[in-house]
Amino acid sequence: MSNQIIEMFSRIAGKYDLMNDLLSFTLHRLWKKKILKYCKTKPEAKFLDCATGTGDIAILLAKKFRELGSVLAIDLSEEMLAIAKEKAKRITNIDFEVADVEKLEYKDDSFDCATISYGIRNVAHLDKALKEMARVVKSDGKVVILEFGMPKGLWGLLFKFYSSNIITFVGKIVVKDFFAYKYLHDTVAAFPCGNDFLKRMHYTNSYKSTNMKRLCGGISYIYVGVPK
Repeated sequence: MSNQIIEMFSRIAGKYDLMNDLLSFTLHRLWKKKILKYCKTKPEAKFLDCATGTGDIAILLAKKFRELGSVLAIDLSEEMLAIAKEKAKRITNIDFEVADVEKLEYKDDSFDCATISYGIRNVAHLDKALKEMARVVKSDGKVVILEFGMPKGLWGLLFKFYSSNIITFVGKIVVKDFFAYKYLHDTVAAFPCGNDFLKRMHYTNSYKSTNMKRLCGGISYIYVGVPK
């Protein structure tokens, strides 16, 4: 992730959660909860939440598996992590670190599950991030990715209008940062989704199986990979 993008997320950190609720009509909360059923669970399981942002996925995991596992949440924005830490201050099985999903400084097979929610789209080198998450997860574990997609047909046209006009307008008014939400629209429109994303996972030669679940007509996808 470039310094410019890290700075952008740091600028909007204070209103990031509010904007997520406004722009998704709180649906992002439901989509994030759906991740949990794909995550590996067993006694003393270790979870890695990459590009954790304000910590939503990490907190969900820590609460869901409070008696079974621990969560390490990482991000490159210290401002985002500060908010995540505040939200998780009463949760004892979660830790936070400044770290880069493209350069994970953890040993092979360190975790039972790695997650990333609406963050894989922002990495500088997609294949590196996919390989690194697979590397640090055990071969019987899972890499679970939640990311925006681009619907097709009439629904796709409506979504494109919404993302290119309404999202950028709300971002300019509420956050006073037109660039951040134009960036959101531009990256979603350009990012591979559905089968194209699964092909990228296969291309890394790091996963022995992959599958996906489409959400809300293709606005979001959950991708699940089992590392080799």
